[in-house]
Amino acid sequence: MHNFKKQFGQNFLKNTKYARMLVQNLELTDKDTVIEIGPGDGAVTRLLLESGAKVISLEIDDDLIPKLLSQFGGFNNFTLVHQSILEANIQELLDNANATATIKVTGSLPYNISKKIIDIFLRFNTTQTKYVVKTCAFIVQEEVAKDYAANSPKSSFLANYSRIFAKVRKLESIPRYMFFPEPKVNGGILRFEIKESIPSNYMDLNKLIRIGFSNPRKTLHNNVKSSGKYSLEKLEQIYKELELKPTVRPAELEYEKWEKLAELLETVD
Repeated sequence: MHNFKKQFGQNFLKNTKYARMLVQNLELTDKDTVIEIGPGDGAVTRLLLESGAKVISLEIDDDLIPKLLSQFGGFNNFTLVHQSILEANIQELLDNANATATIKVTGSLPYNISKKIIDIFLRFNTTQTKYVVKTCAFIVQEEVAKDYAANSPKSSFLANYSRIFAKVRKLESIPRYMFFPEPKVNGGILRFEIKESIPSNYMDLNKLIRIGFSNPRKTLHNNVKSSGKYSLEKLEQIYKELELKPTVRPAELEYEKWEKLAELLETVD
């Protein structure tokens, strides 16, 4: 029996249905390398290895290392790294494992650090070109999954921010009783298909979306105006061009409008 450690946010799946769904949505081939975050008892790891892809599993819990090695040490496509994903040099890990160029990422993420982990891989392709992250499939807290997958008119900062880098879908809800130990909330499976072409102005776009959602209850105009970055006269011209009402709230904007708004605002003195 494993001694579960609260600080690592450990909750193992009790039903292989969800493990299979997680892996199937990666669409793995033997030309892929998959990074698995927190293999736990190895239920997902086994399915990953059976796909023929190279598997790099990162596990922080000392107690699980020997168990994972005894299960999967005989697989020539398996690399186990005893490290937290937040402390890892990903490019170095990939180099050491002789990874293929196409990278996919999965894991049941600790709820308290899931957004930090997701952000690492959303932005990964902007920092180097040797490896390319194509697809991520994660189990996260259900409310977080809904937040990432939200659409206008009830969109969110996270939904629009993540769409700078990826197409996002919430695939399935997982009842909390399907985990052991049972968490307080349900889980959700979230899939990110990383875009081949990330906007060159992604940093400005990120800043704009942050400004836009700085106070989600206020109108977009008031939030952008409060930033003090743009002249009111030119803002009004841009709103007319985009056919945006002055009363529009940030949650009501489709992602494509944010892109266009950022592009036009770059021309503002």
